[in-house]
Amino acid sequence: MADKYRIFLFALIFIVTLGIVAIGILIAYNLHRSHRKQYLQTLLYQQIFIYSFLLYGAWGRIFLERAITGLEISQQIINKISFFMPVLGLPFVIIAWFMLIKFFYEVQGRKISRLATVIYFIFFGLLITCGVWYVNSGSFLRMENPENIFLLLLSGLNLLTNLFIVIPLFLIKADKQNSDIVFPIKNTMLYLSGTIIYSIGIWFIKDHFLIAAASILCIFSFSALIPVFTMVQVNKTPIPSDFNEMDFEKFCEKYEISKREAEIIKEICSGKSNQAIADKLFITLQTVKDHTHRIYTKTGIKNR
Repeated sequence: MADKYRIFLFALIFIVTLGIVAIGILIAYNLHRSHRKQYLQTLLYQQIFIYSFLLYGAWGRIFLERAITGLEISQQIINKISFFMPVLGLPFVIIAWFMLIKFFYEVQGRKISRLATVIYFIFFGLLITCGVWYVNSGSFLRMENPENIFLLLLSGLNLLTNLFIVIPLFLIKADKQNSDIVFPIKNTMLYLSGTIIYSIGIWFIKDHFLIAAASILCIFSFSALIPVFTMVQVNKTPIPSDFNEMDFEKFCEKYEISKREAEIIKEICSGKSNQAIADKLFITLQTVKDHTHRIYTKTGIKNR
């Protein structure tokens, strides 16, 4: 009977987490499509990679473990299989962590240096290399439950990576000229608190199935908080008071206007209709409308 309730609970949480994945990715996608900002593109990639890992590494492992339970397979082999499932998804989570740090730096109007990027991936490359060496050693084969060690290491690295968010948000002064949005302290602390909670839950995930269920739900939920907070802040961002005082070059740079969009803006300002613009630039009427729509969303303007 208890096993039946356990299956029902995990099935319910699986459906809920699929909904959370859809919400997080769709919000990030719509923000990127509407505003075409670099940090929004980074956020979209972060959501795709983190949920790819979670769906594969968490739910994939659970489903596989459930499928092979009851078969004539030793517990040691089951433990090894449960270990390798999330391990194979490591590249996804490593990229997701990097995109998360990159996103928060870009929101503050800063960029991660090429050297820091190289050091980051070299570090994790060496870590994976050491892990592969250890797996091939005799010590690994003698371990009864290697998955526990992997979960502890993964939760520790995840917590450490998320703490790097504190650096650009609290310790580094934002570049106000290039920063479009500012996350309230309470939002950031809520996200980091959630990260700490589910990181602790991962340490005890093997103790009880309710801890495992709550930890999985928290991981998916708090990962979706970032695009939700971003959407709220983007919608709150007002058009700057100096909008009409910018020269055209600075205007295009600030709002990331492409060369083709700049041409269309000039033609709109000269009073031409969409069809006249299409005829002059040798493009279709629909292309003009598409560019105009992107110009509106980038700048926050409603009409001509």
